[in-house]
Amino acid sequence: MAIVGTVVNQTLTNDISTRLPAHAAQQLTPTGLKYATDPQILVNQGYRDNVVHSAQRYAVQGATAHIPPGPQRAAVTAQVSQQVQHLLNQVFDALKFSLTVAIQHGIVTILIFSVAMVVAAFFLKDVPLSKARTAAPNQAASKPETSPKPEMSPQNGTSPKFEMPPQRETSL
Repeated sequence: MAIVGTVVNQTLTNDISTRLPAHAAQQLTPTGLKYATDPQILVNQGYRDNVVHSAQRYAVQGATAHIPPGPQRAAVTAQVSQQVQHLLNQVFDALKFSLTVAIQHGIVTILIFSVAMVVAAFFLKDVPLSKARTAAPNQAASKPETSPKPEMSPQNGTSPKFEMPPQRETSL
C-alpha cells in the first residue's frame, strides 16, 4: 500500500504541474496554489468553499486597496470574484484529470505486483503435507506436560481423580 500511495502522490504532483494553466501558477500565491491543488478539495465541498472564499477575499482586498468606496469598488469586487472563481475552476479541472491519471498509475502498479506474485508462486518449493505431519509428533513428544489431567473415578463416576504425569529420569 505504501508503494501504491507513493506512486499516486508522485504522479499527481508531477502531472498537476503540467496540466495547470500557465496564468494560474502566476496569479495564485504558492500557499493558494498548495490549497487549490489539494485532492481533498474534490471530495469535501466545505473545504472547497473555504478555499474559494479565502482566495476571493484576498484577491478583492488586493484589487480594491486603492479604490475608494462606491459603485466602482463594487463593480471591481464582483469582477475580481468572478475571475478568481473562473481561475480556481480551471485549477480544479486540472486537478481532477491529474488525480485520474495518478489513480490509473496506482492501479497499474497493483497489477504489476500481482503478476509478479503469481510468477513468484511458481518458483516456490512444493513441500508435501505428509512430511509436515511426521515432524509434528516428534516435537510434541519433546514437550513435557505442564498440568495433570483429571480422570473420572471408576467407583462412582463423579469425583475426579488426578494422576501425576510420569517422572522422567534425568542424569547429570
